[in-house]
Amino acid sequence: MYLDSAQEKTLRGELGEAKQFAMEIVSKVGDAVGADGLVPIKSAHVLAHYSSLHDAGVEVLERFANSGGKFAVPTSVDPVFFVLQNWKT
Repeated sequence: MYLDSAQEKTLRGELGEAKQFAMEIVSKVGDAVGADGLVPIKSAHVLAHYSSLHDAGVEVLERFANSGGKFAVPTSVDPVFFVLQNWKT
């Protein structure tokens, strides 16, 4: 998959660990589906509740958070219902 010079820089880690990790994921998915390259976006939606993510997905999100990851575009997530009382049980 073609990456421009800024995207290559990101993949090499020159813009930080979180961005590098994100670009590794995006480029591997792009390669897997035969994408020619990336397209510019202005917003994103993330499906980020445990019933979809499971342990592996939570680990990915924790890695992003622990490495200083921030969304680069306005991003929404699915609302998740949980009971505030006794939530640890």
